[in-house]
Amino acid sequence: MQAAETTATQAVAERKSALLPCDEGADGCAEQFVEQFGLRAFRRPLTDDERQAYTGIFQEEGDFDAGMEAMVTAMLGLAKLPVHQ
Repeated sequence: MQAAETTATQAVAERKSALLPCDEGADGCAEQFVEQFGLRAFRRPLTDDERQAYTGIFQEEGDFDAGMEAMVTAMLGLAKLPVHQ
């Protein structure tokens, strides 16, 4: 999980604007981000349960950047990433 945390922290610090599909102050932006990032991480749409769980992780942090980091860490910790040999 350490690698996922490091990657999430770096992604939010260096590529936040490229990752966000919306203005962070806009209504529903966190939900849009969860949906879009989930599609990239899992290479499929999120189920309703997954969407609710990851949105909850995001919102629990109380701060937008911290929410992004927590949610990305959680997704990267579970995503099955392809291994190139």
